[in-house]
Amino acid sequence: MENSRLEPGLLNVFRFFTGLRLTFAVVFTLTRIASPDTTIRIFELIEPALLIFILSLPALRDKHEHWLLAIALLVAGIGPLLTQAEVLSDNNDSKLPVESILALQTWGSMIVLLLPVVIIAWQYRFRQVVWFSLGITLLNVLIVSLMISHESFESVLVTGSMIFRLITFMMIGWLVGRVMRGQREQRQALEAANRQLTHHAATLEQLATTRERNRLARELHDTLAHTLSAVAVQLEAINALWDTKPEQVHERLQKTIEVTRSGLTETRRVLQDLRASPLEDLGLALAIRHLAESTASRSGLKLNVHIAHRLGIVTPDIEQTVYRIAQEALANVATHANAKNLTVRLGQFNSQLILTVADDGQGFDLTTHKTTKRFGIQGMRERAEMVGGILELETTPGQGTTVRLSIEVGI
Repeated sequence: MENSRLEPGLLNVFRFFTGLRLTFAVVFTLTRIASPDTTIRIFELIEPALLIFILSLPALRDKHEHWLLAIALLVAGIGPLLTQAEVLSDNNDSKLPVESILALQTWGSMIVLLLPVVIIAWQYRFRQVVWFSLGITLLNVLIVSLMISHESFESVLVTGSMIFRLITFMMIGWLVGRVMRGQREQRQALEAANRQLTHHAATLEQLATTRERNRLARELHDTLAHTLSAVAVQLEAINALWDTKPEQVHERLQKTIEVTRSGLTETRRVLQDLRASPLEDLGLALAIRHLAESTASRSGLKLNVHIAHRLGIVTPDIEQTVYRIAQEALANVATHANAKNLTVRLGQFNSQLILTVADDGQGFDLTTHKTTKRFGIQGMRERAEMVGGILELETTPGQGTTVRLSIEVGI
């Protein structure tokens, strides 16, 4: 067997064409009942009815499905031959030569037997098609020999019809099998690509999570760790001055309180940024504006901000990406740029959402690997690629840096 499971749609096709056969068999049987001189052919009606019963069994959907399919194919192969034998027994007194009757029955059964041939080629290998075709031909020869005579095969018409039917079955089985083999290979390639894509997406998500943790660690180091270090230094100074210069203790305590409050404010800001709550509370436009103003205020930068009020159709994943990239770019300006002026633009041009973060700071050498990693450029680019965006970076030492993000969105 080629597959451990049945091919998709195979049973539906088998049932449909068997149902058509049963419908025609019922119509022909009713027609013969209406004609007193016509003999009713019982096998012509029983065989498709039995097939429909087998193909409708619930066991076809569980672990026994291959066995029941094999039984259905066996019935579909033997049934037309029994019907042929029944026709031959009814035409003993026919004026037509026996060879002509046999040839007509061979051609007529070929149409009915094509269905199991196609089903076998669809589900199994070409080897099974060959065995089925040979078995049907030998069984047909045996039935004719028992009912009439083996001398009938001395006729070129009878022998040629059976050989042609055998070759036709094999050719059709080979063609169907080749088409199905191509479909299976494409399906396997698609499944492999899906697994690779899933793995790639998981890797990107893990990288994004790692970079976000690193960013959070840097933020906490720059806020909480620095604050605690400053508080520790102030407390040590207070301890040293407590007995010798008590008049300076009050001043030191006041500075310690101020540093503690400032560190607490920055820590709260970092935790708030981690949740990205500004997006939920303000929306993308106001959240970016608030982020730019907060960065400019903390770093003493002159801010030039241009943010459009309408940004078109922006999905939540794109909003999150734009906000995080803006957050990373602004954090780099505040931490590394040593700039005096900051420019932030966000708007929609044609069908693209464009974010620009520019400063007039010291810039850096983009080809330096360590600097590239330090500024998180690769992380921003990965975020942009995950939503189909493009991140462009322009920087020259001593001439500032410009980060430009463009994402295709609806109008």
